[in-house]
Amino acid sequence: MAVLRGLEAPTAGEWGAVARVLDTRPLFRDQLVNAVSNAAWFRRADDEAVLDDWLASADEREHKWAVRMMAAGADVFPDRVARLLEPHTADPRLGSWLEWVVRFADLAGSRRLFDLLLDSARSGLLTGREHLVWVSVQDLAGKRPSWVVELIGAMVSDRPDALRLEDDGRVGVLLTRDNWALRVVEAAAVGAPEGFCARVLPLLLAAMAATAFPPKEGCPVYDRHFTFRYPNDQPGDLGDALFQGTAKALRIVASQDPARARGLVAGLASVPYEAAQWILYQVLMEAGPALAPWSAEILLQGRHRLLSGYGSNIVWGAREVLCAVGNALPDDTLGQMVDALLHLRLPPDDELSPWHEFTLLTALPEDRLSERAVRRLGELRRRHDDMREPDEPKGVAGGFVGPPIPSEAAQRMSDDQWLAAMRKHSRDRTDWETCTGGARELSHVLRSMTAAAPGRFSRLAVRMDAGMHPAYGASLLLGLGDAEPHGDPTTVFAAIRHLSGQSRPAHDRWLGWAMRKYLSSVPLDLVETLLNRVLGVDDTGAPADSGDVIGESEGGPGSEQDIERDLLTAGINTVRGSAIESLGDLLAHASDGSRASLVLPHLQRIAADPSLPVRACAAHLLHAALRYDRPAVAEAFDLLVQAPDRLLASQTVFRLLVALCHGDPVRGRPVMERMLRSPVPAVRRNGGRVAALAAMEWETTDLLAAVLTGKDAAQRQGAADVCAQRLLNTGDQALAHHALVQFFHDPEEGVREAAAAVAAALRGRRLGRVRRTVTALIDSDAFTPALPQLLITLEEAPDRVDELVLACVRRFLTVFGAASADLATGAAADAHHIGELLVRAHVQAASAARRSEILDLLDRLLLRGSYGVAEAIGSADRG
Repeated sequence: MAVLRGLEAPTAGEWGAVARVLDTRPLFRDQLVNAVSNAAWFRRADDEAVLDDWLASADEREHKWAVRMMAAGADVFPDRVARLLEPHTADPRLGSWLEWVVRFADLAGSRRLFDLLLDSARSGLLTGREHLVWVSVQDLAGKRPSWVVELIGAMVSDRPDALRLEDDGRVGVLLTRDNWALRVVEAAAVGAPEGFCARVLPLLLAAMAATAFPPKEGCPVYDRHFTFRYPNDQPGDLGDALFQGTAKALRIVASQDPARARGLVAGLASVPYEAAQWILYQVLMEAGPALAPWSAEILLQGRHRLLSGYGSNIVWGAREVLCAVGNALPDDTLGQMVDALLHLRLPPDDELSPWHEFTLLTALPEDRLSERAVRRLGELRRRHDDMREPDEPKGVAGGFVGPPIPSEAAQRMSDDQWLAAMRKHSRDRTDWETCTGGARELSHVLRSMTAAAPGRFSRLAVRMDAGMHPAYGASLLLGLGDAEPHGDPTTVFAAIRHLSGQSRPAHDRWLGWAMRKYLSSVPLDLVETLLNRVLGVDDTGAPADSGDVIGESEGGPGSEQDIERDLLTAGINTVRGSAIESLGDLLAHASDGSRASLVLPHLQRIAADPSLPVRACAAHLLHAALRYDRPAVAEAFDLLVQAPDRLLASQTVFRLLVALCHGDPVRGRPVMERMLRSPVPAVRRNGGRVAALAAMEWETTDLLAAVLTGKDAAQRQGAADVCAQRLLNTGDQALAHHALVQFFHDPEEGVREAAAAVAAALRGRRLGRVRRTVTALIDSDAFTPALPQLLITLEEAPDRVDELVLACVRRFLTVFGAASADLATGAAADAHHIGELLVRAHVQAASAARRSEILDLLDRLLLRGSYGVAEAIGSADRG
């Protein structure tokens, strides 16, 4: 085949040899066509009329061969390619054939092929294939821009659905954001400006008419596509590109031949659309004095003619016209213009518009204004802070609001300067001129510096008074929690005591965070401080935050709020919830029972907290308290779960339930059954998980049996998840295997995906013990979601897996087949790993028969062109 590629002028006899191989060696047909896909072989095949036969064939493979060879010859022989395709203009497949061919074709060298592309666009055959067409005509835009103008018309305005509206009332074809399309439009507008305007202007007017808002008296008609604009906007979609391209093209024509430009836009003076008026004004301002009389005539037709500009200044377009023509106007015409602008009232509200009056009057030559106009202009300037001229309108700007003191400067500040800065910047504010903020923005700098120097800023904290903005104390506490542990934690604890004593919720939220690097050494008084926040009082006895109270306002069981809301996240973002979480961490890291003696008497009160998110945090604390007083935790748990079902979806509650059931599964039985019958899917998933655990670890199999025979997908998904993760870590592996095999074939995709996770759970483990399970996975409906992780697991298995690899590859070929050669699919990426696995299995194989079987599979993959297989073999050969 390498020899075939090198032949530059194949003879008829050589083509006959190729034809015989195509007839007699079906496995090699695709590879052979690939080998002869070049311009020389295309010409020979065309001479022999083979491509005509292939295109007329009923065999889809022969169509693909013909298209592949036409693509190979399209750059050298575009007219011959067009001749082959012309008889098939009524074939709906022509669009896909052209999509492939034109990307390789020399379109600029073949009007015949280009006309075929145009006709296909007009008939709708290229609908849905526009991207590759725009990509394919990039070079054409530079060589034959007038042709591209024709193509734009065919692709946009001549197609059957040209003016179809989307749900938002805009024309669908103009909404594409394809960057290649936008670049083609810009190049065509510059390369063939007059033709571009003649072709695109009617399309723009039709879009304006189709998307117009209801008219308002005295105003131009606005539309949904082109009305709202800002200076120097980059086109966001095809409609923007066509609109801005038309304006640019008209300015080019007007700069070269004003009379010609006037002829192009004369009709715009009689249409009601504001966007059309704005396009017209591009010609007027570019032509300047050459069209001054016409410009004045248009502007004097009424106040609606002044409404043309930008979102930030609605008369700026009219101002630009006045600037361009003002000095060329006769005195009487200039006087009429001034009279129209003085004490301007703009429709539709007919209110005085001093800013717009100022914008327009300053566009006229001041030395030619009447005394009355000069006086009025002076009044307007004083009214607008003695501005000489209005600022040019600005586009939409983006950025971020920085601190009032830059971080670099803050690094050099002393402690006294920091305290002075916190007192000075004591409010939340934003200066939009400098894009700087106030207290909150400066507090972010304080946090980062505290994290870098916790000792210094701990000492600074005790000098901060309660009158300072609370963001500073909160950020300092955050910084202490971010920092590496300080060598003298007593300094940190002093800072926490001082800030907690100010009784500010913004501080209290982060008290526990500041302690998180010192969990083993936190003194009891700070543990008691956190406990006070949990119990609803601060150090002064004032009520703490109430959190998210259980009640009807939260939504009933099964509502979207129940399903989507993360209770634990909501809980730790309250003062009580964050304090409870920190108490749980402190109990878990305690060296004795002194902390527990403070907390245990209050477990039931904490568990019965009126806030559901806070209860999710309480489950973490109860779990940490288990090692101190299991019966007390069990009693508190009973109170904890007297709440809406969605609480049982929380991971902290699930973990606590499992811990309580170890050694006493009977006690947790009522909650397990409640979870399985809950109306909330997330709770039923947890019910399935605990049912699987009960069967594998607590010898309580009836709940899992009910899940396996039931019809609830959420329960099965939860059970599948646990069986997959614990297959090698359970006391009843046979039961886990039996359940997984059923889940592999489950009708619900979510259940199959959960069971397929066993492939990742087995990573790095010896697979001999679970060979039956892996084989069942390979043969099941869960193979596809499992494949990427399964390949890695097989590759990293420490024992021999050649038999499993062979089973996996056979299944891969059955499921994916030719898709393994298509880079647009995930199967192509998996094929590369398949090849490497087979090479490894070949090394491991113990018999010649097994090695032969592996080589046969490699041959099948190579014949399909599976991605990366040849490279895997080559790498092994080099090794």
